[in-house]
Amino acid sequence: VGMGSYTIDSHNVQRYITPEGQVQNEGDIGVATRGPYQIAYGALVPKREQANNLFVTSCLSSSHIAFGSIRMEPVLMILGQSAATAAAMAIDGNIPVQQVNYEKLSARLLKDGQILDQSKAMVTPPAETFFQSLNAGKKQTVVIYGTSLSAEGAWTGAVKKWFDSNYPGLVTVLNSSGSGKNSSWGVTNLQAKVLNRRPNLVFVEFSYNDAHDKFKMPVEQGAANLARMVEAIQKQDINTAIVLQIMNVGWDAPNGNKSLSHRPQLEQFNLNYRLHAKEHSLPLLDHYPNWLKLKESEPERFQAFVPDGSHPNTEGSLAITWPTVKDWLDKTQAASKPVNNEHGN
Repeated sequence: VGMGSYTIDSHNVQRYITPEGQVQNEGDIGVATRGPYQIAYGALVPKREQANNLFVTSCLSSSHIAFGSIRMEPVLMILGQSAATAAAMAIDGNIPVQQVNYEKLSARLLKDGQILDQSKAMVTPPAETFFQSLNAGKKQTVVIYGTSLSAEGAWTGAVKKWFDSNYPGLVTVLNSSGSGKNSSWGVTNLQAKVLNRRPNLVFVEFSYNDAHDKFKMPVEQGAANLARMVEAIQKQDINTAIVLQIMNVGWDAPNGNKSLSHRPQLEQFNLNYRLHAKEHSLPLLDHYPNWLKLKESEPERFQAFVPDGSHPNTEGSLAITWPTVKDWLDKTQAASKPVNNEHGN
């Protein structure tokens, strides 16, 4: 008859001093739910022999842990609406509240706009949940997973500095990327490089190397590999935030690597990430248009920023790639902050 999704939390009972002289909270609980959950009609009504005309929507039947999430005002209003609808049906039918027909009740609730299952529930994006956990002082792990554009990219160091500045001591940033690797390697090594580290936020990019003709990878295989990585991360923890990235464009530098010529299908492999992000509502940081614009408008500056044809130097990475990452971090952080406090509770 309703749904909740707020973090399971309970404020600390007291603070105490450890023998080492440190201040610790005792009794504090703060764990995110695995998405929205359903609340049963039976939790609102007592046993028939106890009372047959009573609904309890605020102090409903639940464990102490569950009530830490259910107690939010929006959930109590939802349950109040559902109970009022059921009460009207009980009165009209002259029956105990325990005998209200659930099929008829749920049909009326759905007609009135109530949400009763997760498929129609509005959920907090995992990226915002990640920042909400940080705002609550909970330690988080970030894993960067991709090619040498991530393994060697100066933007990754900027990410660590950003977290160290905004959340000192709370974020561990791990770079699990592999130089010269593609998404097939990404799938094979996902357990060791990503899942075993229990990440809360993962940045993923492999399309640049998937497109290299030495791998002879079909575009469809790149899409399938991406889907497998995302599904495995979400299967381990649905609340893990996943950010897809499309990196820079290359050029045929004088070193003979022919970084551009050896990637004739780069746009198609990039499209895998754009489509997957759109279809699965994942954040996408698409650096490609900014690099392409620079290449076309200021070719000398572009070549200076990407001297070997593929890898932006420190100046280029911080000037072109990092601002897009920073903008996403800033905006998502801002979106995660509450407008006001919960009655000082």
